Amino acid sequence: MEDGAILYLDGGLADRHKRGEGYIIFNQNVYDYEEMKVDNEKDMMGMIRQLMGGIVKEMRATKDHTRNEFLDVLIQADFTDAQIDALLLEIFGPGPDTSSCTIEWAMSKLIKSPNKLLKLHKELTSVIGQSKEVREFDLENLPYLHACIKEILRLHPPVTFLLPHRATMTCEVMNHTILKNSQILVNTYLIYRDPAVWENSSIFKTERFLNSTVDYHGNDFQYIPFGAGRRICPALNMASRVTKFILASLFHNFEWSLPDGILPSELDMKNAFVLLVFAKTVPLVVNVMRKWMTLPISTLCNTYLIVS
Repeated sequence: MEDGAILYLDGGLADRHKRGEGYIIFNQNVYDYEEMKVDNEKDMMGMIRQLMGGIVKEMRATKDHTRNEFLDVLIQADFTDAQIDALLLEIFGPGPDTSSCTIEWAMSKLIKSPNKLLKLHKELTSVIGQSKEVREFDLENLPYLHACIKEILRLHPPVTFLLPHRATMTCEVMNHTILKNSQILVNTYLIYRDPAVWENSSIFKTERFLNSTVDYHGNDFQYIPFGAGRRICPALNMASRVTKFILASLFHNFEWSLPDGILPSELDMKNAFVLLVFAKTVPLVVNVMRKWMTLPISTLCNTYLIVS
């Protein structure tokens, strides 16, 4: 293997903690992923420059940065336009897309699984009460919702490959030599579908996380949707709470059904790599109806909701 090669880590990374063994696969397809990722980032960078370029240019021209807004601080710190673009890409790229992707998958999976959706409805009604809006303090008392989100992140991790790492020295991992400066990509999608690590790994089984200590805070290497160590996602706490709050509000306040007589079993669950996330190929389209008539009608925008 050449110096500086890209390595592709799959289930063996987590599996070695279970069986003391594992494997690393050098996969030429990773280069395709890298090229696709670069193309997608270029597209997104173009959108960011189109949206923000004029604002940045105007703020540089005014030379009035007394408001201490986000861009003011960056300009005062002598950030170049390229550095600002890169920072905005990090903020507007992975952040909103990963959360919305998780919400879409969660709604799709639960609508496709009526029994699990009914169980979630019962928990929400029991904890929050009828005709009441979800409050942040309610989230700690919704273990089944939390288990649903964990299982969604396992089956459909929004970021298939974690942040690239580079070996600072030549080393041995699971009887494989990793040369210095090799770039390493961890494929969480394969880790989560490894039957040696997860029982019935391809099945949507929310109960596996009930009464389980496995969590996504980076301590359980068989389950690291937010990464681990110093490069763990800095928005982990915010993303997990926002996702849980939005899903609790959507399922507690509204009834959801598929349009045009589509059966849950007929729901399209194909996925595709879109920009930086692993999203549904076909956006979820659902009918929505208020569950509690005492809620303000302003909370409902359309008869149809397209989640994407």
